[in-house]
Amino acid sequence: MTARRNRGVLAVLVAAVAAACSSGPAQPAAVIGVPTAVSPAANTSIGLASQPVTLTATNAVSSGATTLTYNFEVATDAGFTNKVQTKDAAQGNGQTSVILDPGLPAKDYFWHVRASGGGTTGVFCNPVRFSVVNITAPTPLSPTNGATITGWPTFIVADVQRPGGGPTLSYRFDISTSNTFSSILASGTVPETPTQTSFTPNATLPSGQPTLFWRATAIDTTGLQSPSSTTQNFVLNSSVAAQLAAQVPPPLGPITLWPGIQPPGTPGHATLGDNWTPATQYYQPGNVFFQTPTAEMLRLFDLIDRGLQPDDAINWLNANGYPTIAQWYPPPEKAVLGIQYVYIGCVPVTSYPNCHWDIIVKTE
Repeated sequence: MTARRNRGVLAVLVAAVAAACSSGPAQPAAVIGVPTAVSPAANTSIGLASQPVTLTATNAVSSGATTLTYNFEVATDAGFTNKVQTKDAAQGNGQTSVILDPGLPAKDYFWHVRASGGGTTGVFCNPVRFSVVNITAPTPLSPTNGATITGWPTFIVADVQRPGGGPTLSYRFDISTSNTFSSILASGTVPETPTQTSFTPNATLPSGQPTLFWRATAIDTTGLQSPSSTTQNFVLNSSVAAQLAAQVPPPLGPITLWPGIQPPGTPGHATLGDNWTPATQYYQPGNVFFQTPTAEMLRLFDLIDRGLQPDDAINWLNANGYPTIAQWYPPPEKAVLGIQYVYIGCVPVTSYPNCHWDIIVKTE
């Protein structure tokens, strides 16, 4: 009896040992690595109207063959105490993505992601900051529609409003001969300054008096752009006489060349000489010191530059509210317009009308 009982116990022990050997040692839990945040990258700006936002991460490495699930979290703080959205997604091929619900207000956000599977949950990657930004269009301040400007103006815009903040802005100014901006005459990008931002081109002035168009666009450090400002137009007076008039120092200047009726013609028909730099001149016969150029001198040259003959220029001035005492002394003896103390003369006379027009102080 005792022998049979011992044989039974032994059989149970043998079966237990056999089962243990066949099952092998206990398997350790899978180790799950940390996913890598891909997009949006750190400090990315996303336009308010560009939602929904897609979050993308490179898949985590796992020691097991378990298919992983990814848990994405978005919060308004780096500690994720104020979560605004959470999304789960099955593992993708190489990368895993989720699409957030649209409607995130303009502000800064943080996101991170972790992987889990087979009863094991990995850890979150480091928080990544991104901004939803609403960059409004700049407001043009100067020059405004219809202005007539001598030489390049300084273009000024009021700084944009940025609900929710975001990176520092720059402003790109574009100037064109077309209101479609199909070709750009001058362009420049400048950093934002408080309240308003300005830009003065350093480009060759176009000839004549073209109507030009300008606009400005705000751009942040990540490349996000605002809508362009309202397009403004202005007339660029690039005539030599007009530019000189704007540069005359006190006590005469600057001179408003044509405050009333505007003259006909287009600049580009005459060549300015070398003696037009603002200066104090001396008329010896009368012992008189005087300043040149005067408005009368500049207007006469400007009309000749616009294609008028000297006699026609004198007549136009007197008929349109710009009285002049000038007299025309034609070639071959002379080719000068006589004013009070000076001549506006063609130099050399023998090359009239293809000459340089200059200021010549009278000697008698």
